[in-house]
Parts: sequence; C-alpha cells; structure tokens
Amino acid sequence: MTKTTLIKILKATLLYSVIYTTYRCLNLPCPIKKLLNFPCPTCGVTHALEKLIQLDIKQSLGYNFLAIPFTLLFIYIIYKETTSTSDEKSNKIILYSTITLFLLYILKNLLY
Repeated sequence: MTKTTLIKILKATLLYSVIYTTYRCLNLPCPIKKLLNFPCPTCGVTHALEKLIQLDIKQSLGYNFLAIPFTLLFIYIIYKETTSTSDEKSNKIILYSTITLFLLYILKNLLY
C-alpha cells in the first residue's frame, strides 16, 4: 500500500469518526433517514458487526443484513490495496459487488 493510499484511508476514517461521534453525542437523527424517510445503507451496521463478533448471526442480520457483505467487500478492497495486485478483474468484482449491494439496499427499503 502506498503512503498516499494509507493517508487517504486514515483521513476518511478520521472524518467518519468525527461525524459519527458528533451525531451520537448530540443524539442527532441520521440525516439520510431524516431527508429520505428511510434508513441509509449503513444504518445498524455497527450493531450488526458487534453481534457478528459475538457470533450471533441471526441478531446481526436483524440489525442490517448488508453488514456481512459490506465487511467482506471492505476486507477484499483492503487486501487488494495492500498486496498491489489490483487488476481489471478485481476492479470489476468490486464494481459489481458495490452495484449489487446498492440494489439490495434499494430493494430492502422498498419493502421496508
């Protein structure tokens, strides 16, 4: 992984942490849920991952069924970045996985 990529990942993580902490401390509603009137793709992912770590898969899926695929995709992306083996095939896998997850998110909210 290049130094620039690592810096970008750290900046994004820091920004997310600041925003998340601010919303949690001030007890503010999710802006996406407030604006669109349905939850964002990551609503419940933190709770879902906590339950997944505790091996409570049923509860994890109840919080956000996309947490497991998001996590697997994230691990795959980090692996590809750290091994510098990113090629056209892996880029297509990431693209199609992202599109599939987005479509599942839309379907979930249409049925919500």
